[in-house]
Amino acid sequence: MTPQPRRPRPACTTLPRPRRRIDLDARYTLTLAGHIAALQVKP
Repeated sequence: MTPQPRRPRPACTTLPRPRRRIDLDARYTLTLAGHIAALQVKP
């Protein structure tokens, strides 16, 4: 028996839940935009 080459997990199991991922990304971009706006408002 030849040892099977270790393959990475299939994409379906590796991918996180898309809804959760999008929510986190949106929250991050929102906070980032807020920080940028706060920096721009400062004199």
